[in-house]
Amino acid sequence: MSCQLQVVDVTYLAQVWPQVVKYLEASLAEGQEQEGIPEWNGCYNIYHVQSFISNGTWLLVVAVEDGIIKGSATVSFMNYPMSRVAVITLTGGKLVTGENEFYQLTALLKTYGATKVQAYCRESVARMLKRRGFKPVSTLVEVQI
Repeated sequence: MSCQLQVVDVTYLAQVWPQVVKYLEASLAEGQEQEGIPEWNGCYNIYHVQSFISNGTWLLVVAVEDGIIKGSATVSFMNYPMSRVAVITLTGGKLVTGENEFYQLTALLKTYGATKVQAYCRESVARMLKRRGFKPVSTLVEVQI
């Protein structure tokens, strides 16, 4: 059975947070363990993520199967003159691995005006996302100053 994706309204964040925090924390931790991936805690931690969601800066998407949350993701949006980009900021658990779930995600993001979807990810995830039509666009580099 496939998961059904839905957006969590900020009104219900307090009730849903205990069920999704493990997926989001795992995504933060995994990013720190991979070579070549920025140390996201230098920019934000799980408490900041909760704040971004609760104040509406980020969108919380959950994957529900048989009434149980099996995965979650956060999405921010960037507006450009010719596109509105949905940026997947964190994802954990079961979410965009299946074709049906990815279709649901893109349909959902379109309802928020998105014309493109982007994500920062490690190489293994980039290979998986190629099956969904993602293409590498650029390489992000940074230096701590």
